[in-house]
Amino acid sequence: MRFVSFFADGRASYGIAHRDGVFDLGARFGTVLPDLKSFLHARALGLTESLPSVSGVDYCSGEFSYRRVIGNPDKILCVGLNYATHIREMGRDLPTTPTLFSKLPRALTDPFATISQGGTWLNQQWLSELAFFRVSQAIGPTGLTVLYAVLITAPLALLLWICRRKGTGMLVAVAAFYFPGVLAVIHPRAAGFTVLIFTLLVGLLVVLWRERGGAGSGRRGAWWAPLAILALFALWANLHGGFIAGLLFWTWHIR
Repeated sequence: MRFVSFFADGRASYGIAHRDGVFDLGARFGTVLPDLKSFLHARALGLTESLPSVSGVDYCSGEFSYRRVIGNPDKILCVGLNYATHIREMGRDLPTTPTLFSKLPRALTDPFATISQGGTWLNQQWLSELAFFRVSQAIGPTGLTVLYAVLITAPLALLLWICRRKGTGMLVAVAAFYFPGVLAVIHPRAAGFTVLIFTLLVGLLVVLWRERGGAGSGRRGAWWAPLAILALFALWANLHGGFIAGLLFWTWHIR
């Protein structure tokens, strides 16, 4: 016997799955037990009558759509099934025990979650994942780690170069401020690209600021800087959602 939740005739209900459709328990118990969770709880306590004989279906296949079985869970316990493949991809040792983990109830019920069940998943960091995969495939996990280390240290080098004439105190302050932040992205993550590109954006805006303020020498012009900024944002938007922070910073800068 397989219990399901479903949607039919403009209402949510629950019932028993049959090969030809579903038997609607909500139509028979719904006034007292509004959802499958309350029904199963009452049944476990022996508070419901014996289930009626399921000799037919109330809705045939195609007349209803399935919903998540328990829409309001108290807790969710999960068993990892696809981790073995991922561990082999990363070249790590396989565990000797199953991977168990828990999820908060809102992982299934939050209507605003970007990965809510049944919703449209917008993978805004697809290019980062593709880059990590291709690099790991080409030079292995160690090579990926080395390249990522370069990626997250390059922004600090650029910031120190920009502030090179501000004195030792400024250089120390920049390094001290940067170090705690980089700990959040110390392992290969899409957010590492945001750290790098945001720093490049700062550098380009400094170039434009010096151009407007006459701090630079000559009239060579930095005509290329706005084009570089547009190219950065086009790339950034496909690497990580942090490009929104860049847009806000750019908007604040040009005001």
